[in-house]
Amino acid sequence: MGKADRPLIVLTRPAGRNEAIAARLRDQGLRVAVWPALALAVCDAPVPDVSGHDLVVFVSRQAVDAYFSRTRQSWPDGLHAATVGQASAQALRAYLPDEWIIAPSGQSAQDSEALMARLDTLGRAWTRVLILRGARGREWLAQALERRGAAVTRHALYDRTPVQWPCAQVQSLRSGACVVLLTSIEGLESIEQSLHGCGESWPDTASFVVIHPRIAQYLQSTLQAAGRADAPSVKICAPDEEAIFQAILAASR
Repeated sequence: MGKADRPLIVLTRPAGRNEAIAARLRDQGLRVAVWPALALAVCDAPVPDVSGHDLVVFVSRQAVDAYFSRTRQSWPDGLHAATVGQASAQALRAYLPDEWIIAPSGQSAQDSEALMARLDTLGRAWTRVLILRGARGREWLAQALERRGAAVTRHALYDRTPVQWPCAQVQSLRSGACVVLLTSIEGLESIEQSLHGCGESWPDTASFVVIHPRIAQYLQSTLQAAGRADAPSVKICAPDEEAIFQAILAASR
């Protein structure tokens, strides 16, 4: 299969998150488009004081970056930091000792449910919890902690806003097969807004790589609602760089 016959790989993570994997995919002879679906912006509010809490939860790598790039506070000795996945935990290791970090294992799901299960196994009563997050997001983890008796404070460090793709860009998806990376439901919704705004829908030649079954389920439901009868190819992989790279390679064949 020649390069022109291989599918276009569409990377949709926020700006600055796509370049390394794009380079690796191009080295494999693939055509790659870097089209962020969401724009990240740091919130104006000061970062919170983490002292006085017995657990601080970072919901994403963006939360880790947004906090540590702006704080001047020394991290309190022994204060536990939790994340919903190994990618965020790896980002935290640049700032904190590994023994202070709590995250799901690499063999489990990488989400709030897996983190809550991990916290439950530790047998501790988390009484004051700070969740560092985006301006919008799931409430599941905060509510689960509150049901266990924790006083939970939610603090938004960043916001994600939809990026409107130009219609010429949207229409180019119909020029041949494409593999689209989707890493959040919000990003998927943003892309669909771009499609609808240009009078387009997902082409039948599109296949997908997603990092969580929840995204796959949402994608399937929206495609069915739009009248697409055949089920698209959707590969689900772990959210780390190597797993995403291998999943895209497999989807491109």
